[in-house]
Amino acid sequence: MKNTFRIKACTFFLALVFCSFPLLAQDEAPSEFIRVIVEFKVKEGQTSLFEKSISSWKECYLSNGGKTAWNVFRRMDGEGDNYVLTYVKPNWAAFDDKDEAGGSCNSLADLMVSPSIETSSRYFTKFMPEISKQATPESPQLVAVTFFKVKTGMYRSFMDHVKTISGHIATAEGSPRGFWYRYLGGGENAPEFFISNTYQSFSDLDDISSIWNTVENVLGKKEKDKLYDTFFESVGDLYNHFYKLVPEISNLP
Repeated sequence: MKNTFRIKACTFFLALVFCSFPLLAQDEAPSEFIRVIVEFKVKEGQTSLFEKSISSWKECYLSNGGKTAWNVFRRMDGEGDNYVLTYVKPNWAAFDDKDEAGGSCNSLADLMVSPSIETSSRYFTKFMPEISKQATPESPQLVAVTFFKVKTGMYRSFMDHVKTISGHIATAEGSPRGFWYRYLGGGENAPEFFISNTYQSFSDLDDISSIWNTVENVLGKKEKDKLYDTFFESVGDLYNHFYKLVPEISNLP
């Protein structure tokens, strides 16, 4: 059963048969595009084999005329060796289109990649442009992501606070920070939202000021503290991860 699960998961990842819609920069894509996220935990000691196998599949896919673009990131923190593949669709209708090149390489995926995968998960998320900054076409080398689980019955309060905080950031800096997404399903343990911030190097992180420091500069300490307290009344849990692009196994636009 476990082997069958790995093969099915790997086929979803590597076939990319939903369509050949190219990965777009967020300023070029439809305003509320769907981002597909596939997470993989690789078996201990098989990271190098996993990457080499993905590289072989990528070569097969491109040689068969594949046009789908994707990014693969390796998680830099936390337990184990974890990877994330991500690509975008303009809408749900795009999932009806088939990618023949991906189908041509399915057997290679089953043979080479599946044995390296311990577990996998996939998620559908929708971009929230009204509270996000505008992206540049350049692919990020590093992504810092904060995930939010919202308390039951507090969805509206959470969103109202996020819009307020984003507005204060935009007042201070000229635009909101990061790219907000909401999950479309995902199971009982999945978060409801995440915000990603993109960088070209780790040194960029040294120049980033705290969001709450920026809000305090706009509102003053007393009002900032009040906003902080009421915002976290709606948050059930949050956690952060850093991801680094692996360009060799990505198919960059």
